[in-house]
Amino acid sequence: MNGLAYYDGVFGKRDEIRIPLSDRAIFFGDAVYEAAVGTERRIFLLEEHIERFYNNIKKLHIPFTLEANELEELLYRCVRKAGFSEYFLYFQCSRRSDTRRHSYLSADGCHFLVTVDYFTVSPPTRDLRLISAEDLRYRYCDIKTVNLLPAVLASGKAEESGCDEAVLYRGEWVTECAHSNISILKDGRIYSHPTDSFILPGISRRQLSVAARELGIPFAEERFTLSDCFSADEIFVTSTSRLCSAASELDGIRVGGRGGDIREQILDTIYSKYILECR
Repeated sequence: MNGLAYYDGVFGKRDEIRIPLSDRAIFFGDAVYEAAVGTERRIFLLEEHIERFYNNIKKLHIPFTLEANELEELLYRCVRKAGFSEYFLYFQCSRRSDTRRHSYLSADGCHFLVTVDYFTVSPPTRDLRLISAEDLRYRYCDIKTVNLLPAVLASGKAEESGCDEAVLYRGEWVTECAHSNISILKDGRIYSHPTDSFILPGISRRQLSVAARELGIPFAEERFTLSDCFSADEIFVTSTSRLCSAASELDGIRVGGRGGDIREQILDTIYSKYILECR
């Protein structure tokens, strides 16, 4: 199904939109993006996505001129024009320059891209298969940029191994996954890597912390190791497309499955919020 695309005021199908070489995302990955899911009724957690988007363009000094309410209006316009009952929404802001030059100081303005594709959020799964991989990314992991090559390679390793996701580690510490956040449940407490420059402050990860607080489950931003994952009662993987799911295997070894009611309450609380707000 050929989804909708929008680029600098022009609507079209994905294969119709033409992106000029002045878009610095092509040469330098000089762009930030967000991705959300939703239905005809609502884009799920859009305020949180927009907030993170503006935080990131500010960090990279990209001169995006739309106000938050104008951006929201444009995104809903794209969603309505696409006409899907459920969808995956992607929007990207890149710096604009007339010539290829590493420094951005002479760059003037920005380009803005939106795509909308049909997508259905599935109920949470309890049997994600994970594989570990060294975290080879740089120190801007907290900014959602389009520089995703290490994540692409780790995701390829996972798929080649018949796994759903790759768990990244630096030294002995787990950071996050190739395209999601990871947290563990151990002895009635949830642990997740601190929100520093080594992980993206995931919006679904934030929902995990909110759900934990509502259920009276302690949520600690503390580092943990691969060994901790193997001994954890549960491993939670959170992302925009999966919301929150649990893992059953890591590096070919059975993991999790010992969280009982806590696991089910966490998974159901987050998925139910999506159902309530969007359906």
